[in-house]
Amino acid sequence: MTDITKYKNVTLTKLTYSHIQTLSKEVFDVPISLSKTIQYLAEKEIEEIKRLEEEQKEKQKALESKKKNSHGKSTK
Repeated sequence: MTDITKYKNVTLTKLTYSHIQTLSKEVFDVPISLSKTIQYLAEKEIEEIKRLEEEQKEKQKALESKKKNSHGKSTK
């Protein structure tokens, strides 16, 4: 029996289900379960979001530093 404290179910359209089946066979060297395919894709997207957020923070810091240096004071 599934441990409901660790897992949740999702409902997919038949088209999405078919896409996940294709990805589970094509993206990896060996076919993996649909659950693992969804888990992998979700984790990959979260990593990308975190990377983009970090990149944005670094750009913001650089911009603030540039403003500070060009005005001679902080612009908080």
